[in-house]
Amino acid sequence: MSSEFWQLFKVLTPVQRAYLATTTLHNSMGLFECLVIWNTKFASTNTVVFYLTSALLALTQAMIEIHVKATAPYFLSIFVAIFLANCFYLLVCLMFTRDKHTSWVCTTFLVLFYGIFYAVHIGALNVGNKTEFLHVLLFATTLANNFVPFDSLLALVTNRNRQCPPQWVPLTTGLLQSTLGGLHRHRMLDTLMAPADALGVAVHLFGLVVEIQSHYLRH
Repeated sequence: MSSEFWQLFKVLTPVQRAYLATTTLHNSMGLFECLVIWNTKFASTNTVVFYLTSALLALTQAMIEIHVKATAPYFLSIFVAIFLANCFYLLVCLMFTRDKHTSWVCTTFLVLFYGIFYAVHIGALNVGNKTEFLHVLLFATTLANNFVPFDSLLALVTNRNRQCPPQWVPLTTGLLQSTLGGLHRHRMLDTLMAPADALGVAVHLFGLVVEIQSHYLRH
């Protein structure tokens, strides 16, 4: 079993291996945030929206692996696992968010999005060019997911909040995910995703600059 796993793993290019590793690591950060949310009994609206967009992004990537082109071994399995993980993170956030209106909106949007994908999957919804449809949705969900952290970072700068816990690890893994994801798609000649990947790199670099500034303000 281990030899078969290794043989399949060797099929991946170095960029693909690094991209899958950083994507898995970055999305596993939600476990630690869920522990914090569970203890504090509080989840911000920004956090809820982030896990919603992360779940939609992973679901879209899984659909592309199924209906457009299987990129390489493990891609589909990992993105399905990431989708389920982000649904769990979202559930924890919805349990403790104080904005119940946001809870209903997010739940409705996730169910609607999943329903559309299921209809496309079984052929009940004819979208014409399925490849372009899923590609545009991937661009939109990636753009939204990369932009969400910018709101909290901007609030941190404008409010001069020194009590916010350091975010070095998620910002670094997010930067690596955006960079390696961009390289992976560049090698596949996917030019549409370039602006979304560039936004992800820019937002996470901005976040690291904010963290450096906050570090000096704390000391």
